[in-house]
Amino acid sequence: MRQQERILREMRHVLESEHSRACDGQRLSDLTLRLQSLADKPDGLTDLIWTSLQIRHALAVTDPSDTWRECLSWIGSPPTPARTLDYEYMRSEQRLGPQARWRTYYPWLTERPVATLPILHNSAMASIASLFLALKAVREGQATVIVASRLYYETRQLLQRMLAGSSITLVECDTDERFLDELARRRPEPVIAWLDSAETADTPALFDAITEPGFSSRLLAVAWDNTLVPYWQNPLRQERSITIPLFLVRSLHKLDQLGLELASVGMLTLVAPRRTSSQSAVLLRGLLDDLMISTKVLGATASPTSVRLLDALRLPDQVLVEASNRAARHATARLAAQLREALPPPFGVVEFPHACFANVRCQGRTEADVHAIMADVVSQAEIERLPIERAASVGFSFTGMSVFTAHDPHTGGQETFLRVAVGGHDDDVIDRVTACFVTGLRARQRH
Repeated sequence: MRQQERILREMRHVLESEHSRACDGQRLSDLTLRLQSLADKPDGLTDLIWTSLQIRHALAVTDPSDTWRECLSWIGSPPTPARTLDYEYMRSEQRLGPQARWRTYYPWLTERPVATLPILHNSAMASIASLFLALKAVREGQATVIVASRLYYETRQLLQRMLAGSSITLVECDTDERFLDELARRRPEPVIAWLDSAETADTPALFDAITEPGFSSRLLAVAWDNTLVPYWQNPLRQERSITIPLFLVRSLHKLDQLGLELASVGMLTLVAPRRTSSQSAVLLRGLLDDLMISTKVLGATASPTSVRLLDALRLPDQVLVEASNRAARHATARLAAQLREALPPPFGVVEFPHACFANVRCQGRTEADVHAIMADVVSQAEIERLPIERAASVGFSFTGMSVFTAHDPHTGGQETFLRVAVGGHDDDVIDRVTACFVTGLRARQRH
């Protein structure tokens, strides 16, 4: 299915919801007509993407009602309490109704004998902060080791700041092999494993390995930021039981909203097995008591309006999300292969198992240099009518690019990177997007 057809199918899904009928009818009607007029235009992709984002804006605008003093937000109906909170109050308690989509967000957990508690935050970073603030309180004075796969830059900064001076030690591992070796070496210390899907680790494979009963018996719990892994993907062998608490973190606005970024929502799901070790059971009970407090004092609760919007639009929709994810991952792999072939040293291309973005190593460049390259790329894209923009996240219908500086295991030093999050384009568009980046990068190549 071509990208233009896929966007139209996605837009029909959200426009057919009851929520869309309660929005600005005339504006949505005008945008819908424009969307349909662009469907068959050979050069209409860029206009189609921007029109879909205008529809996003129209859907996201709602009228505030009620009062912040009603500090309860009920998501999912029926039943719905007589008074619920619509006000943007970030310390409200959120309760999920029996039909709320997030109660069973991960299909691979629904048939297993476990209890799940989803807690909604205003971002995945807020979910992580709430979890570790609660862990600090529950494990106060008790030596604990967190063994982590290679961490996303912002997550590393957050954990280093939050855990400083506590009884919790963070050990980050730069390879999958070292991660497994470190976990095995730490026995019998109290250890929590942390997996980060945004970096180079193959986290589904690691998750499967460390939740195997013979291995998991050494651990207190497993935490997994699975933001860049399809939420429906089962990382476990079908016959395996879960015998250890799981803390699943996900940003819902990256891969699960059809590239529209309708609302920033993070979710922390606590997964409690029927049987676990006494130490793990004590940890889980402590977190159940403390997590709501940590969430509230951080002001990290998800916006009631944002969550209700996603629920009303019936997102995520697995059929639509699976198609858009598959297209974006194919586009990333194709662009990365072409960049690797076309760019001479000192440029280098870094790929990831998640295939949601690729990094271009711009060795010897400053961030200012790469910002200039991005300006050239945007200018060229406007001329060629290609959907390329500056954007620091992933999961777009267009191609986003950003710049950052980080430690590079390949060179051993700090390097500047251009991150390219490729939209789910058709092959002919990917090839033109790649050529645009190659032209921009080579034009400012230093000799």
